Amino acid sequence: MQNEIALSTSNTALAATGKKTYDMAAKQFASWLGERPITEATLREYFRELEQTRRPATVNLYKAAIKASLKRAAGRNASAHALAALDELFRDIKSAKIDYSVHEDETLKKSEVLKLAKKAPPRIGALAAFLFASGLRISEALNIRLDDIAEAGETCKIRVLGKGKKERVVFVDKATVQRVEKAFASKTWLFENKRGSKYSRQYFDRELRKAAAKILGKVFGCHTLRHSHATALIQAGESLKAVSRNLGHADPGFTAKCYVHDTVSESAILALGV
Repeated sequence: MQNEIALSTSNTALAATGKKTYDMAAKQFASWLGERPITEATLREYFRELEQTRRPATVNLYKAAIKASLKRAAGRNASAHALAALDELFRDIKSAKIDYSVHEDETLKKSEVLKLAKKAPPRIGALAAFLFASGLRISEALNIRLDDIAEAGETCKIRVLGKGKKERVVFVDKATVQRVEKAFASKTWLFENKRGSKYSRQYFDRELRKAAAKILGKVFGCHTLRHSHATALIQAGESLKAVSRNLGHADPGFTAKCYVHDTVSESAILALGV
């Protein structure tokens, strides 16, 4: 199989895929290779080293990126046998197992969110309050139009387009939604910049990190507020199925894997001492 994979030296065996993250991963792999050819041995060695320093999700991204780059480089003239060998090799290099668990110490208490929302710049404070109250992904929040929102008593009913273009409805307290509308002077989008268009996810993630570091002494991004929302609901006794639906998860089992953790208590451990 090594001969099938050894397409050329590192400078010519990798091709741009058009995906920024994939091409960056392939470029880093090429730099690591130097003048060595791409073989089964070098691929395995690279991923073994990568697993020592990178998170499982990143390792899996690099696997997909390098495979795509090699296939693009092989082009239409590659034999079916060579492509099959490539597929077989990447299947054989086992994907790193991702731990989706989000433990309580990786989330924020409501008191911390309140402090952040109060002391941060008005727009960042309003964003933090909204993400905690809604549990939305930042990409979902940024795609909300004002006409997606309808008042429903003391709450607002919001139509959200989630992953896979699946629509769902979430409820957020009216005061939090009004706070966002006031802070952003919204006309079309709930989170609207001065040019009347949407903000980027990267901008809010960067600004939230800066505010959190200064106010709470913690560094975290927008997704931590989603995790905090889910954890708070589960601790409040909401059903796993309801929390899963609110988060837009396809399977409540995935929600359980992320947020439900049964651990042995410290008192039980101490009781075993002799």
